[in-house]
Amino acid sequence: MADNDILVERRAYPRWTIDLELTFKQVKSDNSRALSQILAKSFKAVTVNISGGGTLLLTDHTLVPGERLDINLRLQSSENAVKILAEVARVEAGKAALKFLKISTESDELLQGMIRQKMRFSARTKMTQQEALALAQKEFFLRMLDEELTSRNM
Repeated sequence: MADNDILVERRAYPRWTIDLELTFKQVKSDNSRALSQILAKSFKAVTVNISGGGTLLLTDHTLVPGERLDINLRLQSSENAVKILAEVARVEAGKAALKFLKISTESDELLQGMIRQKMRFSARTKMTQQEALALAQKEFFLRMLDEELTSRNM
């Protein structure tokens, strides 16, 4: 790279380098087999880095690009469990890059306040209530990640 080249950050969310343990299940595409999904085997993995948009995982389990995963993440610094629907974006030697499709957390007063604030904002914009809720959930998740990182550095 030449001295006058400029690096442009294209990520929509800050990325944290942090090792978080999580479990995941592979999502079956056949919706009629809900019981088999509940009984599906869980696998463990550790994050290399994570953001509001995705994560890079270390895993021994074979994953395929395009495959969907149900992720269960519990942060040490929070009482809230995080459930994430993700899609495998790419796979490389024991690592998998995932794109988050949906993030949901156990409800608490902070999240409810954020949702109410987003709903008021959405009334002044063309944002739908569903979009406002998704934005609030992502912002809450980012706060939880920031608290986790802060608690580990103290």
